[in-house]
Amino acid sequence: MGKLNAYLISILLIMASLYPPPSHRLLIDGLSIDQVAIFGIARCDLNGDLSAPPISNGTVVLTCGGSTANLAETVTNLG
Repeated sequence: MGKLNAYLISILLIMASLYPPPSHRLLIDGLSIDQVAIFGIARCDLNGDLSAPPISNGTVVLTCGGSTANLAETVTNLG
């Protein structure tokens, strides 16, 4: 029984590693978008002020075609 459980768990881990978690993927009309590149500066301001400070340590929500996803991992480049 113990060997069977270990075998099933290893199969489950292998299968789970093949697919990204749902929070890292945006699905629009059956098209899966796994990566998004935003060139420029993401700013957060309710008044549309272009001189607002850049976002730091905040949750960014991407909405496209009616689907919404949180950007769980981000990479920034200062240069």
